[in-house]
Amino acid sequence: MVMTCHVPIAVAAHPSWPKNHRRNRKITWTARLSEGKLKPTYMTSESIVPGRSSGPREQAQAADDADGPSSWNTAVGPGDGIRPEVIDATPVMLKAMESKLKYGVSPAFVVSKWGSRFSVANVCETLPVIRELGFSSFQPEIYVAEAIDEWDNGGAAQIARTAADLDVRANVFVAHFLMDGFASEAALASNDDLDLLDRAIGAARAFSDCRVFGVPLAHFQVQPDTRPSVVWHHDLQMRLAEKLHTYLNRVTPAGFSLAIEILPFSVVGNFDGFLRLADSLGSPQFGVLLDTGHAWAMREVMEVLPFKLAGRILGLHLKDNSDMNQALAPGQGTIPWPGFLRNLLATGYSGSLDLEIGCPPGRVGAEYADGLRFLKSLDITGN
Repeated sequence: MVMTCHVPIAVAAHPSWPKNHRRNRKITWTARLSEGKLKPTYMTSESIVPGRSSGPREQAQAADDADGPSSWNTAVGPGDGIRPEVIDATPVMLKAMESKLKYGVSPAFVVSKWGSRFSVANVCETLPVIRELGFSSFQPEIYVAEAIDEWDNGGAAQIARTAADLDVRANVFVAHFLMDGFASEAALASNDDLDLLDRAIGAARAFSDCRVFGVPLAHFQVQPDTRPSVVWHHDLQMRLAEKLHTYLNRVTPAGFSLAIEILPFSVVGNFDGFLRLADSLGSPQFGVLLDTGHAWAMREVMEVLPFKLAGRILGLHLKDNSDMNQALAPGQGTIPWPGFLRNLLATGYSGSLDLEIGCPPGRVGAEYADGLRFLKSLDITGN
């Protein structure tokens, strides 16, 4: 008995092809019944066929092509993008990695202590506390757009000098205020945030040891008069890819990789959506700022997630929760930390383990100290 299934895969454009052409990919799946078992075989065929007439998006792509070859691959389906190299660590390697673990704090440390409208002086005052608690890194963040003036007029340099004096490393620069640029169709189509993006990149360059530029993606709002459809969703994802492509073209020449933080209800949807997006962009400098609390609230299998995202995890926000999207100290919720961290190291992740805890100002030191003690108490290697 033979069963055959033809699966059409989403189209992809490429700058080397003739204008207004697209690629069709068809995977033929055949299963033969042999000795009582189905044995599948696969055959892939591809063709480049004329596309639709030139519209605004095609004209924009043509303009990009005129400027020279582009590395942007607009494929919607997985498998076409550039996948960073990853490793599968042995137990001996895991033990060596565990001995070299570095711990830091996310921007939530400063926000919990001072509120969302914290000043440059507040950050400088907080850095000695971070160091005294035993952390070696932090994530500088511009939380509100109104703060950008202070940061790019010497404030970022002041924070960088204070951190260097204390031997506290900046590992991810977070531009929190840019998140609303991903909150609606109109926001995705707008370039109004690009000037602020450039100014934030300028501020981030003050931190010579920081190589990751992070942007959280806000809760996506579908307008009441919108009539979603398959075509509408495809166009929405194209706008998202185009916007992030524009961000990459600004972030990477400045020496940064771009990491997006995926919140519940964001336009990306979930981490499978992120992987499709990463493949479509085709850049090894595009990754995720992984928030464990968000992932757990989105019902990810935490022990599996590091392997799913292997090579794409550029930074961490380690927090715990149970049934709600909270920001509890690790160990105060239900996340399976030993398995998650063991498998994170097994993929070759060598960055800082940065805690993210939301708490009252008077509890910041105690909560972060408890979270750090908990993580250090875990038997990550399983020995």
